[in-house]
Amino acid sequence: MTKTYSIIIASIKGGVGKTTVAVNLAIALSIAGYKTLLYEMDTVNPGVGYHLGKLDDESRVQVYKPTGLQYVPARVSESSDAMVPERVSQLESEIKNGDYDFVIVDTQSAEKSLLKKHFDNGLIIINPDEQSCAAGIMAKDMVESSGAKCNIMLNRGFEKPYALSDKEIEEMFGTPIMARAEEDLSLRKSLLSHVPNVLTENAPKFNDQINKLARVYAAMIDEDYAQKFENFSKELNRAKSEIKKLQK
Repeated sequence: MTKTYSIIIASIKGGVGKTTVAVNLAIALSIAGYKTLLYEMDTVNPGVGYHLGKLDDESRVQVYKPTGLQYVPARVSESSDAMVPERVSQLESEIKNGDYDFVIVDTQSAEKSLLKKHFDNGLIIINPDEQSCAAGIMAKDMVESSGAKCNIMLNRGFEKPYALSDKEIEEMFGTPIMARAEEDLSLRKSLLSHVPNVLTENAPKFNDQINKLARVYAAMIDEDYAQKFENFSKELNRAKSEIKKLQK
């Protein structure tokens, strides 16, 4: 590992689950032992702090104690502009000088200019409907215009007459679906309790897909990633115990 690997979690359409994926992926990577920063750029509807049980609006580097994840939540901007210059400068500085293994960026829906900034990878979050996929293709094209490679996560997959099939989606995007999480209402329990879902027993299939993503990204930067994941279950249980202590 020689430099920080940056991943932008993106979609032009809102409500597809970007923040949920960003938070849980960042948590999974930190549990595996990678120094990870989660940076929120959504100044219209910020949600990272809500997911992590930090309901203030302090936009500074903070630590999620159960796993050691570092994160910078956003606060609502008067201009509602994700490209607030000082935030972009801080993000670029953290990627360049922050000594992180991973920086994960949670974007604002419909924010297009940030997608054209250079990141190492774009994870495009979609739902299995035409509107979401059309927005996802737009996001993918913008991220790739900077030279980054994109991966696709199908979130809230469901079997309905109007849902696109995996094959149809892969043909539209021209790339395989990297992860597929089915609709599971128990995810809401985690959100309401302000605990990332990977640290709960809710929505186990979602957790499996997030942990799969973490392994895939770890393999991109670390040839010895398998050794770190040998202790994943142990560290996961330790983090769950920490949460129980904090909830008492």
